[in-house]
Amino acid sequence: MLQELIDDHREGRTRSEENNDVFFITFLRYEGDKIPGNLIREWKDARRWFREYAHIGKDIYGTEMEAQAKKFFTFLESMLHVAASSQYERIGEIDEILDETNR
Repeated sequence: MLQELIDDHREGRTRSEENNDVFFITFLRYEGDKIPGNLIREWKDARRWFREYAHIGKDIYGTEMEAQAKKFFTFLESMLHVAASSQYERIGEIDEILDETNR
């Protein structure tokens, strides 16, 4: 039973690694093969960094680490801002359609 849990965890993690483009397809309306390579690279770098250093102790945390954290948080913040703006626009479009329909 324990081995099944471990295997399921590994399988889920592998699926997660293979689906880096889901965010871009779902929230930014990119088609899978049209996502700019630099965005995918930065996304993968940020994910890798956060997984590696998410639980690092404060005594190990130096100036270089602060710079990397700022870089990756800034990237993720900008991606989430774009995604939120995109969703807001979609909701606005849906509201317009509903308004026209209800007239």
